[in-house]
Amino acid sequence: MEENNIEEKYNALLNRYELVSAILNAKPVKNKCTVQLEKFHTLMAKDFKEFTKGESTMHEDAIALSILQQVEKELTDAVWFPMLSIKNIVAVAGGFSSGKSKFINTIIRGGNVKLSTGVNPVTAIPTFVQQGANVQITAYTPDGRQCEVPVALFNKIDHQFIEALGFNLKRIMPYSMVAASFIESLSDLTNLCFIDTPGYDPAKNEETEEDWSTSFDILKSTTAILWFVDIDNGTLHKKDISFLNNISAQDDNHHKRLFVVVSKADRKKSQIQNVIDHVKDALEENDISYEGISAFSANENKEYLDEDGGKSVFDWLKEQNKNLVDVSMKIRILQEKVESVFQMYHDSIEADIEKIESDKKIIDRMILSMEMRLDKKDQELLRLKQNIPTNYYKNKNNFNSDYESEIEKSDNDFDETNFYSLINDRRSLDEKNDKEAWRIAREMVGCIKGIFNELNPELLKIVAYKKFCSKCGAKLEGKYKFCPKCGNSIV
Repeated sequence: MEENNIEEKYNALLNRYELVSAILNAKPVKNKCTVQLEKFHTLMAKDFKEFTKGESTMHEDAIALSILQQVEKELTDAVWFPMLSIKNIVAVAGGFSSGKSKFINTIIRGGNVKLSTGVNPVTAIPTFVQQGANVQITAYTPDGRQCEVPVALFNKIDHQFIEALGFNLKRIMPYSMVAASFIESLSDLTNLCFIDTPGYDPAKNEETEEDWSTSFDILKSTTAILWFVDIDNGTLHKKDISFLNNISAQDDNHHKRLFVVVSKADRKKSQIQNVIDHVKDALEENDISYEGISAFSANENKEYLDEDGGKSVFDWLKEQNKNLVDVSMKIRILQEKVESVFQMYHDSIEADIEKIESDKKIIDRMILSMEMRLDKKDQELLRLKQNIPTNYYKNKNNFNSDYESEIEKSDNDFDETNFYSLINDRRSLDEKNDKEAWRIAREMVGCIKGIFNELNPELLKIVAYKKFCSKCGAKLEGKYKFCPKCGNSIV
């Protein structure tokens, strides 16, 4: 018996060592996407930095840098997690131990891969789950390196495993990705990627800022949310409402779709409809848009529909799968962000050039006026010479000396040659900076297109002209404001 305990402890220790060792020894991914990303990093860190040092006309450098850093982060996410850019992301979210991971486990066929359940929110690792012919589990490091994790080892990553490590595993493995085949009824969900997010304990007064931030950032980048409510709670907790309202406020286009699942339905079968009604009331009272609600039991692997004609969560997932992700739109948005930055510099430089031209016109008028005054003095001198008195030659030298002194004084007040030299140098610098700005912009846009073209060139070609109606699934081959089949508004 004691020998068995020693062997179990040894195996557990070996598993922890194998996982940590694999993560720490993960190699950087090197492909055409990462090359383009590195080029964008260089343009940011070197070219753009040098450009801003020499460009003094615009004072909103901090705003420009912030926009480019946002683009850089989105490109980094696209390279590290390509599924985020070419698939519809459904966030599986909700309170701690609300049945999120169990639901995903019922979708994965065969049961070879199991997401950990009941893991403390502080240590829970967000996991991407997508359809795949072969089972593959990938661990991601904070700097984008990747390593494969054996299924047997991944299945052991539970609360006890993480606690025994003695440190937060998320520090070296902030994300993981599972590719596995789905159950037959959902086998065609090839255009979806689930993300199992850390939960939180609604009963506690505070959650860790890290967990709230992690879940919030993930949900902001998703196209749809599958929100789980424990049937024991009876309705949406006020923190659920706060979270969903914050997500809606951050969604600029207000297109994020929401479906609510009342989990652990087998515990209170007689109260299922009552809880569903309470949840619907809470959603409507707080003006939270949703597309459906149902109850689910992972233990029974059974769904209970809303008696008021509610839809199935599985049908809803199939609807999300119908839409192709508009990669071309992603490219346009990122391109517009980059171009907006350098358009600001261009406008500032143009304004400076206009100021230079305005200054030159003022100086030209001043010089012309000065020349006219000097010409008038010449005319006066001529008249004096014509009406010269007999003693002129005696005072000639004094007269010429005084006149030449006045001219010299006027010349010393303004150095025309030096002024035009300085102002032309300033204009040349502006024109040089403007060309450099657009060079950097063009190369950054080239990096953006290069990354997305490498991610999925075929999809990039398709999405340029094909879409599907989110309501009825009709194929749209052209520019529509409304679906010709069902009349749904097309955004």
